[in-house]
Amino acid sequence: MTINDFLMLLLTAGGAALVASWVLERTKWYKAIVNPENKRWVFFGACVVLSLGSYCVITFVPADILLAIAPYFAIVASVFSSVFFGSAFHDKDKLKASGTVENPIITADILSKTAKAIIASEDGS
Repeated sequence: MTINDFLMLLLTAGGAALVASWVLERTKWYKAIVNPENKRWVFFGACVVLSLGSYCVITFVPADILLAIAPYFAIVASVFSSVFFGSAFHDKDKLKASGTVENPIITADILSKTAKAIIASEDGS
């Protein structure tokens, strides 16, 4: 994703909402807002600021400046994607330090096979 792609994404309602939601849900002060109506207005304001800010950057920042910062944006976007997807994968990967998997289906299957093997060995002796 280039910087222009990202700015165009922010211009859309969906893109601004996605970024605003991701950022706001990671702040303590936003989570501390109890009234749902107030939370909705803060979210709306964040979406408006992101959309208008993106429009202003596209409209008023010279193309040479955007071209000059494009490699830095690409690096940051790449690192962000790697960290974000890596964290999401890590959160879903339930491998314990002991090497066992915290998946009830797999665990039940392993236990079932172990129990059958123990019973079979006891019957055979």
